[in-house]
Amino acid sequence: MYLAGVASSLTIIFPRPVRIPEGLPACAANASKQAGGGQERGRLPMATPRGSYPSPGRMESKRRTASGSKKPGPLFSWFVEQEFSPWSAKTHRSPNTHKRYAVSAKSLVGFCGNFPVLDLTPGLVERYKLWRLGQCGPTGVNRDLAALRFMLNFAIRLGYIKDNPVTGVKMLAEPQDRMHVLSHTEERAYLQAASRTLRDVGIVILGTGMRPAEVLSLKCEDVHLTERYALVPKGKTRAARRTLPLTENALRVLSRRIRGEWCFPSRRSETGHVVNVRKLHQQACRNAGLKFRLYDLRHTYGSRAVMAGVDLPTLKELMGHESISTTMQYVHPTPEHKLRAVLRLETYNAAERKLAVRPRAAGVYNARTAIGSRKKARSQY
Repeated sequence: MYLAGVASSLTIIFPRPVRIPEGLPACAANASKQAGGGQERGRLPMATPRGSYPSPGRMESKRRTASGSKKPGPLFSWFVEQEFSPWSAKTHRSPNTHKRYAVSAKSLVGFCGNFPVLDLTPGLVERYKLWRLGQCGPTGVNRDLAALRFMLNFAIRLGYIKDNPVTGVKMLAEPQDRMHVLSHTEERAYLQAASRTLRDVGIVILGTGMRPAEVLSLKCEDVHLTERYALVPKGKTRAARRTLPLTENALRVLSRRIRGEWCFPSRRSETGHVVNVRKLHQQACRNAGLKFRLYDLRHTYGSRAVMAGVDLPTLKELMGHESISTTMQYVHPTPEHKLRAVLRLETYNAAERKLAVRPRAAGVYNARTAIGSRKKARSQY
């Protein structure tokens, strides 16, 4: 009993060392020290203050384990490389979706790779947000968080964890001035400065609202000149597979490009068609003195359609959206259209005021006439 008491007192005086995981960034390591960081792997020992709480990941491991096992489970880096990446490459129809997750996985593995999947907690995700903000903007951080949430949902289905720690983490506010709707003057200057391939791509996007990738991967067999429509056979969602009527300009461009298998062929590309026109777009913007994204041509199509009187359900089908709320993000009336709307409102209000004044004046006049006629009738008797 005496030796046991001495051992317990020595434990209080000399607390057990806590190890910080290898590869953890300096800011995350400092945050772990301040939070009472838990017992992790690594080389740097750190004394835990008396009365401090254990690691949040260690506290929640039993609660978040689907199988109820006390084993630490696989590392996050192993899970991403061996489980998620092969599954993502074979599951997603669009290769761009897999590439998007691969880009986010690099920074996620760099920060959380040495942690077991069980030890990923909302607090660790919050520390990742602060660390990642030093490298990119809020939009990039939100894309990483969305990718992490998707990865951990897959981990739940595999039975590694029970709930997703990203669910309670709040996304960062993104800037709202990224979308740009081109005026017709800007459109003319851009198309004049663009190369022939880029000009044709821009005309098709402005005439159909197709995504740039959908235009570049358009096959000649999917263009029906007689019926004046183009077929988008596949896409990132079920709604993306649609039939689009062709405007006169888009029909003229596509009729000129129907020669082989692809409307925009390329001998240098492994796919057989042009994959990216980013450099051509940047060069055209510099020559025209403009600054916008190629995808903004699709925003321009959606905004012009609404300003022309197209209802939102129809525009949703044309743009290939799953919901009208997504379509609303593409609708941005131009300042000129807003001015015309206010002028129409003023004209309407002025006309209504005139109609509201005339009947009242006529009613007053008729009443006075009636009173005068009664007085004359009484004087005659």
